[in-house]
Amino acid sequence: NYKVSGRILYDFAYYVNKGVKITLYSIEDKLIENSIISEDESLKIDDIILMLEKKFNRINYDNAKKDVSSLVEDESELDVWDENYFVELTEKIKED
Repeated sequence: NYKVSGRILYDFAYYVNKGVKITLYSIEDKLIENSIISEDESLKIDDIILMLEKKFNRINYDNAKKDVSSLVEDESELDVWDENYFVELTEKIKED
């Protein structure tokens, strides 16, 4: 399982549901900086979605929920947190 901060997932869901658009060149720069992609690769929105889906497949959602349980008034809001929920959210990502 992949350890990820629940806060990152919380923010991801929040911003995607609000319709905030992503800026590809900014993400591309960060991925190059972290040696995830090379400088000669051209990043497309579909590439980002595929990367996210692969990560969402490996997350321990129980741990992530514990991380953010204090941030939500009703913990049952987190009941939907699983791979399917976050993969479905990727379909809502909009490019700037």
